[in-house]
Amino acid sequence: MIIYEFDPDYQGTIIAESVVDEYPRSLGAKIYDPCFAEKYLEKYRQGRIYAVSDIEKADLTECHLKQLRPFAVRANLVAPINQGNQLLGLLIAHQCSAPRLWENQEIAFFAQAATQVGAALDRANLLEQHRIAAEQARLLAEKQQQQKEDLQKQLVALLTEIEGAASGDLTVRAEVTTGEIGTVSDFFNSIIESLRQIVTNVKQSAFEVSSSIGENEEAIRQLADISLIQAEEITLTITSIQQMTHSIQAVANSAHQASGVAARASTTSKTGRTAMDQVVQTILSLRDVIGETAKKVKRLGESSQEINKVVALIEKFHCKQIYCRSMRVLKRLVRVKQGRGSR
Repeated sequence: MIIYEFDPDYQGTIIAESVVDEYPRSLGAKIYDPCFAEKYLEKYRQGRIYAVSDIEKADLTECHLKQLRPFAVRANLVAPINQGNQLLGLLIAHQCSAPRLWENQEIAFFAQAATQVGAALDRANLLEQHRIAAEQARLLAEKQQQQKEDLQKQLVALLTEIEGAASGDLTVRAEVTTGEIGTVSDFFNSIIESLRQIVTNVKQSAFEVSSSIGENEEAIRQLADISLIQAEEITLTITSIQQMTHSIQAVANSAHQASGVAARASTTSKTGRTAMDQVVQTILSLRDVIGETAKKVKRLGESSQEINKVVALIEKFHCKQIYCRSMRVLKRLVRVKQGRGSR
């Protein structure tokens, strides 16, 4: 029994075998079959099981027979090793002693064995991928550890070189190397050079200031005297401002008192205005009453004229009885009218 593995061009190599000692071995043999990819690849990918009882009597090509005869093969059974839709290789059983009629049970068992080999190869490939990934992770960790150690060594060397800068020595310089520490060293050297230049400029400026003070000492003294005079004038001005403030306060108090008087006068004026409004309102009410009374008197006069007309009519007819009764009625009517007019 052998396992035949395909390469990307579907030419292959025998990678495993189990053979009796008296027959030729084929482990590691590379087999080139120009017809396989064209005629048989898709069939085996679909799960074809090929059983040959006697290779000499089977309908095999001469090139195929030339591949089998060197290994003393008389009968063979071939099953595909698939991984998904990919054909990885072939599981092949050789009968070398004589032709063999393969039974159905043997063929079914062999097909199942090929499936299990495919699963085993799949797991083996997965384990190999894990092994490779673990090995790569280990190598990466070792590389990172080595880089970390190198970085620490370079950092210690840098700190040793620039130790004098902490004591004020601005002449120290760090060695510029490759890598991150070299960049830091170059940056440190730039900073130290800038600090040294600043210190030099400060010393020069201090010297110039000292020289200027010595040369202008008299001018500074005069400026101090002028400042004292101005201070005295400012004191006098402040005193005048305080006096002015007191005067303004007195005026403000007088204004406050005047405001109180004006407020009281305003209150009195408002009271008089209210009384005047009440008098005007009373006069207007009295005018309305007088007008209403005049209307009632006018109506009473009109009623008296009507009564006089009735009396004259009664006298004209000289009816004493009627006259007397009419007089009584008229008197009552007059009293009624007078009563209404008084209301």
